[in-house]
Amino acid sequence: MRQLNTSDQDGVPGVTQCPIAPGESLTYSFRATQYGSSWYHSHFSLQYAEGLFGPLILNGPATADYDEDLGLLFLSDWSHTPAFALWDSARKGVAPTLDGGLINGTNTYNCTDADTGCSGLVGAKYETVFESGKKYRFRIVNAAAEGHFQFSIDGHSLTVIANDLVPIVPYTTDNVIISMGQRYDIIVEANATAGDYWLRAGWIKECSTNLHPDDMTGIVRYQRNSTATPTTESTVTTSGTCGDEPYESLVPHLALDVGDITTTAEEELSFTLDTYFKWMLNDSSLLINWTAPVLVDVVEKQDVFPTDYNIVAVDKQSNDSSTSEWVLLVIEDTTGLSVWHPIHLHGHDFWVVAQAKGVFDPSNPGFTTTNPPRRDVASIPANGYLAIAFKLDNPGVWLAHCHIAWHASEGFSLEFVESESTIAARTTSSVKTTLEDTCTTWNSWNQLYSQDDSGI
Repeated sequence: MRQLNTSDQDGVPGVTQCPIAPGESLTYSFRATQYGSSWYHSHFSLQYAEGLFGPLILNGPATADYDEDLGLLFLSDWSHTPAFALWDSARKGVAPTLDGGLINGTNTYNCTDADTGCSGLVGAKYETVFESGKKYRFRIVNAAAEGHFQFSIDGHSLTVIANDLVPIVPYTTDNVIISMGQRYDIIVEANATAGDYWLRAGWIKECSTNLHPDDMTGIVRYQRNSTATPTTESTVTTSGTCGDEPYESLVPHLALDVGDITTTAEEELSFTLDTYFKWMLNDSSLLINWTAPVLVDVVEKQDVFPTDYNIVAVDKQSNDSSTSEWVLLVIEDTTGLSVWHPIHLHGHDFWVVAQAKGVFDPSNPGFTTTNPPRRDVASIPANGYLAIAFKLDNPGVWLAHCHIAWHASEGFSLEFVESESTIAARTTSSVKTTLEDTCTTWNSWNQLYSQDDSGI
């Protein structure tokens, strides 16, 4: 979410607040300045991998017509072992292989060969019903801990009308590639022969492992009372890529160009494996302190931070408030590993000015600055680079991180402190009180819980 001038409502422990202690509650209140499809999730360590997330729909116009809104469609991976129990393996550099996947929290599972205490085929497939001639809107979210999807519906075309919270010029395809944290709004016309069709999450096997990658399916029916198992087959060509939808397809409906870039942050991605595996940006792996959020320190006008907070301070260079200034962030993968990384920036939509394999050449960057793709999650190609630009117009502390859950816990993140000198004056006494109270209740409980990852 944009969280314009409400960094304190962003909900990131150790960054914008202390964690919410067990038994306590916190109400988030902010002005919605965007419309479209999004989601909320816990940012406390690996909690969202356990299913602690939900839908956010901000109603507004669409760039193509439809008849019925089917709401959010969550695609997620799933483990029968709690994510926190898998963490010991993950932090030693061995990514866990999860048991399966869910569509809107449901799927079937064959217990015959599983030591799970169940027997036979259990659970249920996600189902939805089409009426011939109607057009349906799906709001698809990749909520996986570590899973890329190539979404499709057998026998149907998909018209894509938005990426993340940005309306785009509609384009038609037979599949949509969705990386972790990304959202796509699509319209599907019920123009196939009446019957039962597989809806496929489409786990991309080249990107990560899963015990049942081909079983992440749902059902589209044209008859509400049908119980038949679909016999349709997919005609989609398997992508094999772990990145995003084609760059040239993602044309924002509202054309906006990149302005004057006055601040550049270049980050090299590397890793270290000693006792534990850690991702590093410019040789530093993120380690936040749940008991001392950066935003609280900034409000209290402390301006010296530990190196492993990975702080990048950005501010306007001109005192003229009428000028528009921009930040450029370049992250280059120097690891030599065949891993793509979905990067999410809080507090801003960003303009994707470059996204390519190979070595970044700052003397000849080849940036696209005229209405490039605009969104809030985009991928760094394996052994390549991602360059994004955003406007300096939202003072606060904003996390930028890999949206693979294990990687975020392994320190793949940095924190932008934007327009630091203005934050304290913008923070009301009631906000300060809420920040203090949340930390007080957390700190009284925190002694019982030892932080063993980056914190996010």
